[in-house]
Amino acid sequence: MASPPSSPRQTAAVILLDNRNRVALLRRRGNPGRWELPGGKVTRQETPAQAACRCATRELGLRVETAELPLGQASFLQGDTRWQQLWLAVEYAPGTPAIAQPDQFDMLRWVPLDLLDVLFPVAPGLRLFTREVQAGGFADRLADAYRWSPAEDPASRCAQWDQLRALAEGRGQA
Repeated sequence: MASPPSSPRQTAAVILLDNRNRVALLRRRGNPGRWELPGGKVTRQETPAQAACRCATRELGLRVETAELPLGQASFLQGDTRWQQLWLAVEYAPGTPAIAQPDQFDMLRWVPLDLLDVLFPVAPGLRLFTREVQAGGFADRLADAYRWSPAEDPASRCAQWDQLRALAEGRGQA
């Protein structure tokens, strides 16, 4: 008798958009490197939103908060394992995203939503997210999503203020 199919293992990924409608992606080290959304596996002790926030914080080096309800989800088979990835929209992310795990990732890029399909290679969850975006899935929910801006970073704001002050001093206006 065949064994019953097992439940899929869950992963949760964050959708962090910037004010130019680009999504933050990480490239995992390897040959070739594979592009993916920040996020990771959901443990038994946490919700998908908690897992997405935990993993994104670890990978991007900034605290993120997400919605509890996912924008969408997709299932895929990788090897002998069935996976279900949930996509959660970021609601708040103070600071500046950066590669916080250089041993795992070698690149962080902001990619326009309409150009996701030119990336190669990509993780299965990102490939399915790209298809959903191209098909117009959850476009209305993304339209109202939080947008990260460099102005959210206190260090960036201080640097901008210092640049303005230096310009003013150079013109004798300080």
